[in-house]
Amino acid sequence: MDDDFVRDARKGKAKLEEEDPDPKPNPYAMLPEPITKSYSNLGEDVIYLKHFGPPRNYAEIAVDTPEAVKKIQFRFREKEFNRILGKRDARIINIQSVSGATIGLLSDTSSKIRRQLYLELLGTADQIKTAELLITDVITEGYEKPFFPRALMPANIYHYRRPIFVTQVVAFLGFNNSNVLKMESESNTWIEVDTYPPEGLLMMRMVNMYGQRLDVANAIMMINDWVEEYESGKMKEDEKQKDDSGIKEGGDELGNEAEG
Repeated sequence: MDDDFVRDARKGKAKLEEEDPDPKPNPYAMLPEPITKSYSNLGEDVIYLKHFGPPRNYAEIAVDTPEAVKKIQFRFREKEFNRILGKRDARIINIQSVSGATIGLLSDTSSKIRRQLYLELLGTADQIKTAELLITDVITEGYEKPFFPRALMPANIYHYRRPIFVTQVVAFLGFNNSNVLKMESESNTWIEVDTYPPEGLLMMRMVNMYGQRLDVANAIMMINDWVEEYESGKMKEDEKQKDDSGIKEGGDELGNEAEG
């Protein structure tokens, strides 16, 4: 399955780090190299957290056939881990049984830092597709319409970071994370705000964007626009408060002094 194949989160239709010194940068010019990951040969740092289904062997083949055993890896958010498993692993066991795919949940140091894990699927094309759709449904069912975050990402994705002021974080996230969820849904990315400030910047928090190249570029522009609108609105609010304060202290709107 092509890495550029993207999943529409709800319909089941197959659909990747640096600070931002420029307030209106060209997002396409700033994207770094993608975060690449391939577990064809597992390294010492990679561990299986869970494994369901029979062991399977697969081989890279020149001629693709429906019956060939394939392997594909996705990223998913660490916070969805228990939702995918279900109580006593019942949900993931059922998905494995229905799809027939062998399912592995993996982790490494790099993914844990980013609060992400890996989903590995082995099986025929139909088995993999079925398991992918079922897991996507399980993840997106935990969210209310109309906005759903992307459930699964390719193993190879882009990561971009930009700072916002700590005073902007609450408004950026929105009530019950509604604003950032809307941005995620519209840009087809994952957006995370760091809890702690970057070194030497106590009043800042880093916003992390993850996704495929064009999606991350769209998220950068979307967040830049939000920050600009927020700062513009805050400036107008401060000016209004200053004007109101001036009227109260000095008289009416025309500058006439209040009668004593």
